[in-house]
Amino acid sequence: MIIQRRSFYYIAICCAVLVTMMTAIVLMSWQFDLEPLKSIIPGLPVMTPLTAVLLQLFSFSLIGYISAQLQHEGGWKKHVGLTFAIAGLIISVFTVVQYLFGLPASIEYLLYKDSVLSYGANYPGRPSPHTAITGIVTGVALVFTYPGTQKSALLSSVFGSIILVIPWLALFGYISTSAPLYAMKEDYATGISLLTSVCYILLGLSVMFIHPEKGIVKLIFSDKGIGKLVRILIPGVVLIQVLLSWAMLYYEGKGILAGVTSVAMIGGVSSIIYIIIILWGSTVQYNYERAREMSAIQLKRMVNSLEHSEERFRNLVEYAPYGIIIVNKKGEIQLVNEHAQQLFGYEPDELKGKKIEVLVPDSYKKDHHLHRAKYMQHKQKRQMGSLDGDLKGRRKDGSEFWVDVALASMKSVQEDDTLTIATIRDISERRLVEIERKQYTKELEARNKEMEQFAYITSHDLQEPLRSMAGFVNLLKEEYKGKLDEEADTYIDFISGASTRMSTLIHDLLNYTRIGSKREFAEVDCNKVVEEVKADLTHKINNAKATVNSTDLPVIHGLETEMRILFQNLISNAIKYRKKDVAPTVDIDCEKKDDHWYFTIADNGIGIAEKHAQKIFTIFQRLHLQSEYEGTGIGLAECKKIVELHGGVIGVKGTVGVGSTFYFTIPLKELK
Repeated sequence: MIIQRRSFYYIAICCAVLVTMMTAIVLMSWQFDLEPLKSIIPGLPVMTPLTAVLLQLFSFSLIGYISAQLQHEGGWKKHVGLTFAIAGLIISVFTVVQYLFGLPASIEYLLYKDSVLSYGANYPGRPSPHTAITGIVTGVALVFTYPGTQKSALLSSVFGSIILVIPWLALFGYISTSAPLYAMKEDYATGISLLTSVCYILLGLSVMFIHPEKGIVKLIFSDKGIGKLVRILIPGVVLIQVLLSWAMLYYEGKGILAGVTSVAMIGGVSSIIYIIIILWGSTVQYNYERAREMSAIQLKRMVNSLEHSEERFRNLVEYAPYGIIIVNKKGEIQLVNEHAQQLFGYEPDELKGKKIEVLVPDSYKKDHHLHRAKYMQHKQKRQMGSLDGDLKGRRKDGSEFWVDVALASMKSVQEDDTLTIATIRDISERRLVEIERKQYTKELEARNKEMEQFAYITSHDLQEPLRSMAGFVNLLKEEYKGKLDEEADTYIDFISGASTRMSTLIHDLLNYTRIGSKREFAEVDCNKVVEEVKADLTHKINNAKATVNSTDLPVIHGLETEMRILFQNLISNAIKYRKKDVAPTVDIDCEKKDDHWYFTIADNGIGIAEKHAQKIFTIFQRLHLQSEYEGTGIGLAECKKIVELHGGVIGVKGTVGVGSTFYFTIPLKELK
């Protein structure tokens, strides 16, 4: 804008004050019957008292709004100003209704009735149709002014420019002495007066000036080239039309032309059309220039954003906690962060422009360019190195170290190139730990295998002499039973029982060492396993009058033989450790919990104290004497080993004298 917004407010309020002064003079002329002041040119339409009041209402409305804006106030000034605008709008609408329906005079006689009636006209004192219609447009423009929103301001500016149409045609009619432009054909005396036309033009300009950032005012007073063009074209069009009309009327008076009055009318209308075309074309051009400016601004913002993003990317790369190297499609290093420089022992910018192969050990260097070319064809994120993690990097001094490298590709913005981003971490310490762990695992597996083999051989080799000893003891028992003294018979019985228990212990120990020797995991139907175990234990179940119940058990991924041993040991224990004179009941159940199956085997036996809950799973640990409950103390140790082979846990909950509940878990995930 070539003029500041506050300056437009001052121009607008000056226009409104000027209207107030002119209408006040007109009212005074009616009060004192001063004919020269009623009309500027005698014999032409005059401004009626009601028209003067109507124009004053509009000017007061504008003054109230503008003064509130200048003083940054709201409140009563705006409310009073809006009331004046609505009052003027109501008077204008009522006047139009009077003309449309031929209603008799009413409010036009409220002021200076005698003076008005003495004025020769079909509708004395009533504002002309031109005045009333323009009053409606003015009232609407002012009503839209007060909300203060962007949309209402635009509508107010548009209606403000429409206010100028009828007054301009009337003014052009007065200039070109073309009566049809300012009055109705039936009664030229009731046309819009010259003074009224001037007042409405001032009011229209005032309405447009209070919103200089909208509509025509924004375009005309723009500091762009298009604004200068409009400021030249509009006065030129108006001047040409006025001169053309005067020339036609002059030649009509000389008798050279006839009927040029209609041409003058056309001139007035065409001047408005020309101005509208100029403004429309200028608006299009202005919007185009504005769009170009906005595009330039957006482009600048995009460039700034891109530069900012690039700076952030460089900072991210530079301060990353691992090495980052960016390479172009030719294999030339474009960027190396500080961490990577320290990893490979180079100075800043020493690597830039060199081939990436300078960081590759000699053993990999031969085929590295082929692997790089293959990667550039597919351009997929991937991790470099084998599963054993044997990828190495080469330092400047020639030393090598284990690295973990991840690759990703990106398109270069400034050049038609594809860049590869390599993130590098030194995993030498981790790799050494892995090597030591693998070595330790191998040694441990070898020792476990030796121990299992030793236990197997030992238990197997002990069986033969033990059988020989048991056989000779039985021969002594059969041959010399009762022939020796009673003490000798007791010793023989002790030796016989001990050899039998020793044989059972060695047998159970041998079975313990064999658990998990063949880890062939497969689908195991636990329902089928339980039924087979119950069939194997039929004799024991019947003798104890036991009841074994089971719900619908799942199919798991496990070791079938070991699962049979697990259920057999737990069911056998539940029957063995029963209360006297109470038939044992065993309930087997299972439910799915999170990522595992949760099995329970509950009984109504003698129970177990909480302090012994972990002790019973240790090999050879017993809570009862051999005379009370026979056994070797290996069964529950076998159960623990089997469950742990499956990746689960085992435990027991119980109450002494009430019963026990053994539980174990089997993971849902597939084990291999």
